[in-house]
Amino acid sequence: IFIGALSVWIAYNTFSVFWLLFLFGVPIILSTSKGVQIDLDKKQYRNYSSLFNKKSGRWKKYEDKTCLVVLSKDGKKTTLGTLGTATYETKDSFYELYLMSENHRSRFYLHSTKDKSELDSLLLKLTSNSKLKVKVYSPQ
Repeated sequence: IFIGALSVWIAYNTFSVFWLLFLFGVPIILSTSKGVQIDLDKKQYRNYSSLFNKKSGRWKKYEDKTCLVVLSKDGKKTTLGTLGTATYETKDSFYELYLMSENHRSRFYLHSTKDKSELDSLLLKLTSNSKLKVKVYSPQ
């Protein structure tokens, strides 16, 4: 009888722990995200992590000589989902937008897309509101 009661108690508590983890874990997993922000007025940028829409990440300043560079790539691109839960892989041509130093030695990833018109509208938005210029990639 004791062993039977003990197994029922363990099963009940395991079930309760599972549901507690599920009830608290799922909202946390669903509300986490990562991204990139750029503040053109303050001339700063950052990678951020977000939990319940609260963004955190260290801002970094960029210099006046910083420019935007578009790299066109052919190949395979893999995107991981939140906490590595899902993967999306594509083989195609795509464009990557970077914020780069004057000598093009250091870069900060801003955006990636297969759609040239999406990239053009983003470039227009970034260049019209700031002194950032689009330059051809040429490391020195």
